Amino acid sequence: MSEAQHSGPSWMRILGFACHQGCIFSLFYMGSNRGLELGGALFERIDLFFVLAFMCLTLALGRTAIVRLLGSNGAVPAIVTSAILLALGSLAPQIPHDIQLFALVIEGLLVGCSLALLYLAWATVLGAGSPRAIACEVFAATGFAAAICFACAFLPSAVALAIPALCALASAGVATACLMEHRKAHADGQASHTPAQGHMRLRASGKPAFSDADAHQAHAQAPAQANADPSPTPLRDDRKAAKPSLSSAFKAAGVGAMSTRMIAGAATFGIAAGFMESYRSDPGMLSTPDFPATLLILALFCIAVLQSLFVEKPTEGESLGSMYRIAMLVIMSGFLFSPLLQNSGVPGEAIVLAGYLGLVASFMSFFLVMARFSQTPPAITFAGGLFALYIGEAFGIAAANLYDTIMPDTSFSYGIMACAGLAILFAYLFLFTERDFRALSEIVDTSDEQERACAQLVERFGLSAREAEVLTLALKGRSNERIAQELFVAKSTADTHMRRIYAKCGVKGRQELIDLGERTKTELREAYHRAR
Repeated sequence: MSEAQHSGPSWMRILGFACHQGCIFSLFYMGSNRGLELGGALFERIDLFFVLAFMCLTLALGRTAIVRLLGSNGAVPAIVTSAILLALGSLAPQIPHDIQLFALVIEGLLVGCSLALLYLAWATVLGAGSPRAIACEVFAATGFAAAICFACAFLPSAVALAIPALCALASAGVATACLMEHRKAHADGQASHTPAQGHMRLRASGKPAFSDADAHQAHAQAPAQANADPSPTPLRDDRKAAKPSLSSAFKAAGVGAMSTRMIAGAATFGIAAGFMESYRSDPGMLSTPDFPATLLILALFCIAVLQSLFVEKPTEGESLGSMYRIAMLVIMSGFLFSPLLQNSGVPGEAIVLAGYLGLVASFMSFFLVMARFSQTPPAITFAGGLFALYIGEAFGIAAANLYDTIMPDTSFSYGIMACAGLAILFAYLFLFTERDFRALSEIVDTSDEQERACAQLVERFGLSAREAEVLTLALKGRSNERIAQELFVAKSTADTHMRRIYAKCGVKGRQELIDLGERTKTELREAYHRAR
């Protein structure tokens, strides 16, 4: 990555995240349905319940500390240690033990906490891309993970047992390499930091801050005509003069409420998935008997989504929205045709699980995209979304086991299937709906146009990398004071860069600069339509 924000998909990131996804698939769905008798009742999938519980606990209580750790020099040791613990936890079921409950708790602790940290490490790596790059990398990785696990399903059991550990170590190695490459790319310009700022500092958007040393260099090189706008625009004047920014559009679209509904929808989908965990098999059997069929459907699903993402369109919103619609189509078809497919080689629950895993990939993309527009570190937004998804799944597993103890065996499977289907339908109709998709699509489209306009201005007027960062924020309506805060620099640094941008672009002030950006967007839009 040559820049903090990578512009397109990377095979390195795709294959690394594929290893992470493959580790999760093999741990969650390729083992046995392990049950434990508690209070006279048999608790199915208790191994997965403990893993999800400890993962959610880590995401809820430790996400801020983990994000700080990933931004420090301790990131590499933390990621490597987590991968080793995850590998050990994945092998724990093969170790003989006498105290079953204690062993399950230790296994859940090792696997759940380690997965949480690795998830947030990958959120940091993936979250700096454009919406299309994020979606492409997530779905390509999920598709590759499905292919890896599909091949492993036909390997000897002794070999397949090592797959989660190998995937965990490979995932950590690639994530570490990506973070180190990120730091190396921005080593220049960071040498002048004070000791308290010795490591690379990241803004909420994932881009690196630059130091006051850059300001002195900018002052020394600034042309004489840059003094045409010697005083920074006051904060109040900026707000009056500037046109509605992406931030204001974000608020106008009701994204706060949309984020809440997205979280609620993720939790509800998780509950439905937890119900299905107890439906698919009995204790002592394979946890997901038809998982190879699920993996095949999931791979085809990812291919369909990637095809929609790679179709050139003036906007990205339609492509992002198609992810959710395709996943819902697969899930509901599995529920609707389950009675007809019961005696076939691809039962309805296998189709439902494929759609759910595709839905998880969709939500991962949405969480990372939302982080870009809410000015929040990707790992923080990602942690909140994953917490909702997996706490819902843990609750669903517990609720299904409770339902199993109070309802007759003859009605258990049909009742669980009905509850899961109703939960998914409710989430789609009343929580994260088509209206939310349109709002999110508008935000994505606005951001995409703005990024292309900024790139055009940078190339046309020969702006430096530092000036390009400042220009991006200025076109979003940020004041000089706000720009300085977001870039962690002195206000005089932002003032100097703004004067140089005005001089190079041939404008006299901020409003003329914003008008220039709007004209550039219009020119790009018209050029696209002429090309079509």
